[in-house]
Amino acid sequence: MNLKIEHLKVFRTVANTGKLADAAVQLGRTPSAVSMMLHQIEDEIGGQLFEGTSKSRLTKLGKFVLTRASRTISEHESAISDIDRFARGEAGIIRVSAVPSVATQLLPHAIAEIRKESDTLKIDIRDADSESVIESVRAGEVDFGIGSGMVSDAEIERQYMFEDPFRLVCPLDHPLYVNKREIELADIDPTEFIANGLCTQINDVEMQRLLQRSSLMLHNTTSLVSFVINRLGVTILPALAIANTNNVRSVPFRDNSLVRRLYILKRFNETLSPASEKLVTILCEKLPEQF
Repeated sequence: MNLKIEHLKVFRTVANTGKLADAAVQLGRTPSAVSMMLHQIEDEIGGQLFEGTSKSRLTKLGKFVLTRASRTISEHESAISDIDRFARGEAGIIRVSAVPSVATQLLPHAIAEIRKESDTLKIDIRDADSESVIESVRAGEVDFGIGSGMVSDAEIERQYMFEDPFRLVCPLDHPLYVNKREIELADIDPTEFIANGLCTQINDVEMQRLLQRSSLMLHNTTSLVSFVINRLGVTILPALAIANTNNVRSVPFRDNSLVRRLYILKRFNETLSPASEKLVTILCEKLPEQF
């Protein structure tokens, strides 16, 4: 049987109006064209759809066809709508793994932006360190990740986002802040330095000196800030990681090459969904300039 969705729409319109002329007006066709299509449908089915010559009464076959046609048309229109919304990035699910500073500082703004166009998107966000972000991307557990550091993996490709400058994080009245000047790594006293995983990304002789002589290593940013607040030392973190943090000071470095580079990470040669692509665009083009 070679019935198309257009055939079903014509039949449904005639059945609902009960008049060939009225149906023709709604369909934007001539009555003769509509009549011809009805004959094609009946020939294809092998039975009469209407009682007699009037279009006001359906046969039992016609009633059955109308029920199934209406359901099929509704499903077809729903499918087309879903496809259109998905293609425009307004439907579907976005799975993201991101380092904590991005998850807390950038993603809320990006999600708010994307939800201006659609509030039906499902979004799954995981915050983790860069190594875990890379692993979740490699394993296909997320659509894309956001992390820093080098990625020596042929399965992962990087898209540069922006540079996040490192800052010294110290107590409110620390001398290096009170002096109100940019500092050098050499200005930091190794005996009060609290090492962390992020500052190990800094490839500098002075940084290595600080790491080697530090007696305390913490990996959680919240814990790091708490230790600094309680005057157990100073540390170095990217600016984004300490944005909106109270009770500590941040001091810039004179060397502007001391930065963390953030990247969008995705599986090599794999196209993102339209919704994920839209979120990436917001993250890379619209948000960094605000921070």
